[in-house]
Amino acid sequence: KVTYKILKKERTNIDRAMLAVGILGPIATIPQILTIFIGQDVAGLSVFSWTFYLVSAVFTLAYGIVHRLRPLIVSSILWILADVSVVIGYFIYR
Repeated sequence: KVTYKILKKERTNIDRAMLAVGILGPIATIPQILTIFIGQDVAGLSVFSWTFYLVSAVFTLAYGIVHRLRPLIVSSILWILADVSVVIGYFIYR
């Protein structure tokens, strides 16, 4: 049982770390979103890539929900919001 307690603590720490990474990743997309909406610049943006990222995030969200993986759910929702923003901005300013 001691081993289980140690593993449980390590699991909790990695869960917290993954939640932080899951939040920071989409935040790193904010400069791209600002470039699109404030600078109205979509030059060099691949709408195919961002649409693929969006579809991927939707599937990842579904997986996270089915397996009840909170860090994955939070991260996926944030990525979906970021990806949708980029794709919508592309079609507005192309």
